[in-house]
Amino acid sequence: MRRNLSLALLLAFCWAAPASAQRLDQAMARAQLSQQEVVTMQRDTLWLWVEVPAGTAVAFPELGDTLAAHVEVRQQFVVDTTALADGRLRLRRGYLLASDRGGQYALPRLPVVLLAPAGPDTLFADSLRLVVSEPEIDPSNPSMGDLKGPENTGFDFDEFWALYGWWLSILLLVLAAGLFLWMRWLARKRKAEADALPRYPPHVEARMSLEALAAKQLWQNNQVKEYYSELTDILRHYLERRFGINAMELTSHQIALKAKYDQRVPEKAYIALKRVLESSDLAKFAKATPQPQENEANLAHAHAFVDETAPQETAEADAAENDSKPTPENHRP
Repeated sequence: MRRNLSLALLLAFCWAAPASAQRLDQAMARAQLSQQEVVTMQRDTLWLWVEVPAGTAVAFPELGDTLAAHVEVRQQFVVDTTALADGRLRLRRGYLLASDRGGQYALPRLPVVLLAPAGPDTLFADSLRLVVSEPEIDPSNPSMGDLKGPENTGFDFDEFWALYGWWLSILLLVLAAGLFLWMRWLARKRKAEADALPRYPPHVEARMSLEALAAKQLWQNNQVKEYYSELTDILRHYLERRFGINAMELTSHQIALKAKYDQRVPEKAYIALKRVLESSDLAKFAKATPQPQENEANLAHAHAFVDETAPQETAEADAAENDSKPTPENHRP
């Protein structure tokens, strides 16, 4: 039984191999150029045909960037298939070529692989010759005109963004991150420098700043707006250190409301602060011109606000220090 089965398989193989060979004998491959002669950089198409029995798989060659010396492969088309009248199939694939130098170039024979049941087989198309000529230029021909340089088409943002947009985005992100880190480092440095400096109590620092402002004589030199800006900044800084009010970020009206409802601020001090803030807003934003006596009065109101809101024990110590100083009446030579 096994002997009969082996004999049957051997006969089937011997019959199938000649049949497959007969089918492959019907296959053929050929190549053709659309144009036998072109000028430099003119495109030409190399067509590769193969006719095979139906059911035969075909693998066309995948070319690189060049097919021969100075012959470039610009594009490889997809394979199209046509059924023939005798039952065979015609498959075709095109390769777009171009050359940048004149001459005659021998194109190699291109292989086409047939994948048949009996095993793969390779067909080779004919070798072709491509003739590339240089364009003829007649300098004496007036119709040729003068040589022109590159045409200036202007700035094209879309083209610029397509080429450099990705790198520009990365550069902007790096610059933004660098700026953020630099500002953060600078803020820490300033804070460290400020913490390292010896600091006076809030009321002492405010009095010293008010005395320094009076010595500048800003309003006496027609710098009224600058005078009131520094005056209110001194009071805002004092409010931050003395009461923890973020006065530098508040408007004058908001500062006055916070001082009004703060139990630590006496009514007399609140009235003095409000007068300074109102006069300052008129001078800075309404472009009003206060009278000289009003400028001096506002400086006195600022001193009064600091004196009225200074810590009680500090105020008593300052008063005792002032009383202990010799005066012309009780000083004896």
